[in-house]
Amino acid sequence: MGHSTGLCPFRNETSAFGKAVRRAIDGAGDTPVALVPSCPGWSVADLVGHLGAVHRFVAHILRERHP
Repeated sequence: MGHSTGLCPFRNETSAFGKAVRRAIDGAGDTPVALVPSCPGWSVADLVGHLGAVHRFVAHILRERHP
């Protein structure tokens, strides 16, 4: 996959993740830390931090056109 073809899926996935995070936070109600059922022991904040670092790395690769 080339850089230009990789950009659209990356944007779509980033947007979908943002929507999922908002749903998790909104659905947490009075629970101070929303947990991620598919990642035992992780909170939404943990997942956002982890995936945010991955997104920054991928964005750098795409922006700089690294192979």
